Amino acid sequence: MKIRTGFVSNSSSSSFVIAVKKGTTKKDVISILKKGYEKPIRSFISDDMSYCYDVKNAIEEENKIRNENMTKEETYEFIVDFLADRMSWFVENSDEYSLEMNGWNILASSFGTEDCDALGVFLYSFTSIDTDILKVVPSLD
Repeated sequence: MKIRTGFVSNSSSSSFVIAVKKGTTKKDVISILKKGYEKPIRSFISDDMSYCYDVKNAIEEENKIRNENMTKEETYEFIVDFLADRMSWFVENSDEYSLEMNGWNILASSFGTEDCDALGVFLYSFTSIDTDILKVVPSLD
């Protein structure tokens, strides 16, 4: 059992350390999400996506363009791409905003549910990412 002795808040956000192996691309992020994180993504779609105005608006816009609602599988593919887009900022900007160590760019960020951002809700609620080329882990407080 973990007992906190310092200041405790009811904040719904956490700080994360993000490590991106040099040369990682958005395509790599999509592959990572599809291979290792299908269950959390599907859970996110069924349980928590309604909190995320950014992804809800994007889905509504896509449905308008198509003149029909996406199927369950199309929604899954759309969400994978949507999360990969959000995560790609860290991949694409890691050279500029990070500390480099042994071929990795290391960044820190905070994610949570308060700003209703899909990537924040997904990471805060479901998972950290730990692969050979991308790591997103909660920092120790």
